[in-house]
Amino acid sequence: MVQAGKLHSQEARRIQWTTYSNLKMWFDNWGRDLVELGFAIKLNDDGDVHIPDAQLGRIINFNETCLSMDGSGKSRGGRPEVVFYNPCLPLVGRGTSKSSLTTTMITGSSALGKAIPPHFQFQLSAQSVETQRLRAEMVLFFPNISCTFGMPERTLRNCTVGTNEKGGMDDHEFELYIKNNILPLYPDAMDAPG
Repeated sequence: MVQAGKLHSQEARRIQWTTYSNLKMWFDNWGRDLVELGFAIKLNDDGDVHIPDAQLGRIINFNETCLSMDGSGKSRGGRPEVVFYNPCLPLVGRGTSKSSLTTTMITGSSALGKAIPPHFQFQLSAQSVETQRLRAEMVLFFPNISCTFGMPERTLRNCTVGTNEKGGMDDHEFELYIKNNILPLYPDAMDAPG
């Protein structure tokens, strides 16, 4: 018998939390917050909420994922790897992803289904141009993303690239990502309801 499972208690806690009542509570609170912040209107006393299309474009979800193509074995970042194993044998299974030569990619979309431009975070520990395995010229071949978001008209946005020693998103890199990639999508944003 072969099983697949998460071998980490953090994932087990997520699964245990994902009940109907917890999800309903989360969405009810989210709907109430959207109405209070002016992103949505309450349709009736049952709590049904309507979010206009103009506001759906202002709600975005993005996440990071680990891209690996070398099959090597160091783990890092993101959700725990899935391990295939036989419960009758010692756990010698290898993760199906999360390798040492990986790139972090961040992408996502608005609630209208419009893609945000992807960002790639590469590992770069080279001390000189001669020892680099990553060439900055590659960004010339990345496709542009046509988007509107909070801009007055449809605009082409570039995929972006960042580098650091680990190739992941630490606090500093995440702050740069928000400032340089997300905030420019909404030049009309202001601290006001709606």
